[in-house]
Amino acid sequence: MATLPALFHAASRCDRRAIVVGDPRQLPPIVQSNDELVRRAIGRNVFDVTVPDPERSEVVAMLQVQYRMHPAIGSLVGRLFYGGRLVNGATGTEAITARAPFPGKAVVVVDTKSSCERSPKGSSRLNPTSAVVTADLALEAVRGGASSVAVITPYAAQASEIRRLLAARAIDDAVECSTIHRFQGRECDVVLIDLVDAPPMRPSALIAEAPNLLNVSISRALCKLVIVADAGHFESADPGGLVTA
Repeated sequence: MATLPALFHAASRCDRRAIVVGDPRQLPPIVQSNDELVRRAIGRNVFDVTVPDPERSEVVAMLQVQYRMHPAIGSLVGRLFYGGRLVNGATGTEAITARAPFPGKAVVVVDTKSSCERSPKGSSRLNPTSAVVTADLALEAVRGGASSVAVITPYAAQASEIRRLLAARAIDDAVECSTIHRFQGRECDVVLIDLVDAPPMRPSALIAEAPNLLNVSISRALCKLVIVADAGHFESADPGGLVTA
């Protein structure tokens, strides 16, 4: 997420070679301005302006073996975002995977068949049904003995509602809940992703057209990944899209 001016300044201090370590499949720098010049200057990541196709560049070396995530999670991340090139090493994640919720399963999709609405306080989105389902699953994870549990959602309004529900279940001190951007670089034993979108609203571009956001969400999980979503809604509104893949 480092900005281009900062990277170029650091590189200018080199005598012979600059090595940049990062992931072009995760989030770029966060820019609040809509000015085109500003976004071009500091809104792109260094791979966009140096090696737009890093998978085929001779100056890019990919670290292909991952040791963080359960193999099922690593394989999902590798298939969706890294062209199947990611290899799973030994992870030691089985003990947590064996616990609730969904004992023995590392990747689970929970179909909510719910409805979505605009937040009364702005343009963010709310899905009361999926919020309750997610909070209940977080409670199961805590009771199952997971040492770290996170809830991730694309919308600030949904995150606020889930935090209220976690507090009502007296687990708000054991479960961290926030938006996707706040979780880049983090990791937890159990990650619950609430995608929120459901009828009558179409899936927003925030999810359907932002693969890096989805990658950041999925790859935060170490031992267990639970995706809470209205699966039929995504399949009908965006068939063949990244979420349904």
